[in-house]
Amino acid sequence: MTRKNQGVVSHPVSAPSLTLRSPMSHQIDCIDFCRDRDVFGSFMEMRLGKTLAVIRSMQEKTDGPYLVLAPKTVIMGWCDELQLENALYRPVLGDRAARAQALQGPPNAWYLANYEALRAVPGLPRARPWKAVICDESTAIKNPQAKRSKVIATQFSHVPYRAILSGLPAPESPMDYFMQMKFLFGKFMGHKNFWSWRKAYFHCDKRGWNWWPHTGTLKKIKEAVREHCFVLTRNQAGIGSRQIFQTRLIDMNSAQRRMIKDIKKNFEWTGTDDELHLSKYVPVNFTWISRLASGMTPDGKEIICNNKFNVLMDIITQDFPGEKIIVWFRFNAEIKHMDKLLFDKGISVRCIMGATKIKERHEYRIEFNEAKVQILLMQGMIGKFGLDCSGADVAVYFSNHDSSETREQTKDRIIHPEKKRPLLYIDLATKDSVDVKRLESLRLKKSFSKIMMLDYFRS
Repeated sequence: MTRKNQGVVSHPVSAPSLTLRSPMSHQIDCIDFCRDRDVFGSFMEMRLGKTLAVIRSMQEKTDGPYLVLAPKTVIMGWCDELQLENALYRPVLGDRAARAQALQGPPNAWYLANYEALRAVPGLPRARPWKAVICDESTAIKNPQAKRSKVIATQFSHVPYRAILSGLPAPESPMDYFMQMKFLFGKFMGHKNFWSWRKAYFHCDKRGWNWWPHTGTLKKIKEAVREHCFVLTRNQAGIGSRQIFQTRLIDMNSAQRRMIKDIKKNFEWTGTDDELHLSKYVPVNFTWISRLASGMTPDGKEIICNNKFNVLMDIITQDFPGEKIIVWFRFNAEIKHMDKLLFDKGISVRCIMGATKIKERHEYRIEFNEAKVQILLMQGMIGKFGLDCSGADVAVYFSNHDSSETREQTKDRIIHPEKKRPLLYIDLATKDSVDVKRLESLRLKKSFSKIMMLDYFRS
């Protein structure tokens, strides 16, 4: 068995198709909704085809040039969609010189750039006379303090047609909406500044940690968003498979218990003046005990317990022998160790981490969906956007991230509009560890974000 060699991303200008596709009925509804709006949002849940609907909507409005800002893993999906639409396109990727060259394409082309292009090409907002700008996976600009969010919200205000796309626009809080809507309108609910808007509609708890909406705020946000955004869930569209969830609890060994106890004891912070300096270690400690819950040392360099890896191996070899399975991880060290275990047993496997090139990610995904590879090991933060892994019906979470958005996005990688088979999600959680608490937190966040989405249809 041999490993894949490193690849290079190509920059096609176009790839013609013979006939254009017929959009589904809910995509037609989205196109109709956007037809009379110069700025709009498409908040259709993942796998409902919002990309096609937005392409058609923008092409009705202008001949371009069009700029799409999206996570790097999503750009390949845009290339596929534009190819099927017989549209000219150019990925704006690579080093600064390669990006500058890509931007010299025809005036009616679609230019596809990742959000990092704003730093790599400082003059991007004025690099072409953009007629349309689309922010895909627009939660990338939800942070009001991020330079990226500020640049996008202000420096593209001259572009006549603007759109945002997300299947989960408020994954953590209703405050996630503000910067996305500011990109469209320059303000939201009468406020140009996030901090004044937050003060007007939210209040802070006594500890000063969490902001909660005033009575009636959620209804006002709903009304303000739904006026300009097309919102649709898979249930509303009548699309999707039944989802089954399992949690498999795993025992710690004595080494894990001892190390976790030592970390909690040595870095405990009770709030006294003498211990205030220890508060800066809280995020580090959380990472350490997360690694320990997976069976690794706090630095991630050694394995001290194989219990979790053994359970995953049993799922692959005994519960679902020969079936395609995607496994999600928080840490790269976990992926590398599992990759070796599977490789040594002769099980076909591919890994996608931050260092995996875009072209390789695309190739691995195709190999996986076509059953040339049985197991796909994926880093959650890297694989959460854009990758269609719907060839699998089983997803295993070896370790979770704290982000609700990462969890929900990764879940949807195995969903397909035409697939009706039940989908199985298995969480591996070490008993008495941060794994269990993290799962509880993710479930609460999911409940809130779903309420925010479904609430659009209750009035």
